[in-house]
Amino acid sequence: MRHLIDTPTHSYDGSGASFIDARTSDEIIDPIELFAPLSADSSQIAAVFAAQRGADYVLFDPPGPGKSQTIASAICRRAARP
Repeated sequence: MRHLIDTPTHSYDGSGASFIDARTSDEIIDPIELFAPLSADSSQIAAVFAAQRGADYVLFDPPGPGKSQTIASAICRRAARP
């Protein structure tokens, strides 16, 4: 939020925490660690895990691809595994 308020016309570099590679998420994520109550594809799971690791980022996509589900899953995962 600070970036959007202070420098709305500048690019956002993020927090430095990296996303897992969505193409290899099945190899990286142990299913027991996966807590996403809503259906999600591998790129959404990568965003959920990035949030768990403390990354801050902005989700950009046109309407319909599941941003709301991704955000809800990230919140639920964070609440379930602090």
